[in-house]
Amino acid sequence: MKFLFLVLIILGCQRDQKISSCNVTDPFKNVKYVTSYDGDTITIDLPDIPNVFGDKIKVRVRHIDTPEIKGSTNCEKDMAQKAKAATTNLLKNADRIDLENVGRDKYFRLLADVIVYKKGVKLSVGEYLLSKKYAVPYEGDTKLKIDWCLNPR
Repeated sequence: MKFLFLVLIILGCQRDQKISSCNVTDPFKNVKYVTSYDGDTITIDLPDIPNVFGDKIKVRVRHIDTPEIKGSTNCEKDMAQKAKAATTNLLKNADRIDLENVGRDKYFRLLADVIVYKKGVKLSVGEYLLSKKYAVPYEGDTKLKIDWCLNPR
């Protein structure tokens, strides 16, 4: 993680600047929302990072699993669309979006707690989706078989 942050700092500097004189903010604060693939995978742009490294970065929301867009049943696909809509709504209407506890997942996407701020209120996207039953707890191990039709929203 320290290496990734160092690379981001260096990339944020101008070619002939010394690292000590660079003015790079925390690249995981005030990120720009681009799109949602599903309820637990989003795309963001990182601030103050050159486009080639900081644009259209895939992020997996830490601690949750949501139904799959290409699920095996119509019910799962329907629930996936609802989870995606909930995530999209939170992120599109946020005053600010931060990534906390950032790492990499098994597919090399960023893995992070995605935090939104709206009118001064801080909300975890993962906790929100769990509370609305659009997600189940998940820590990166083998996924459990979930029957998303048992608890339709």
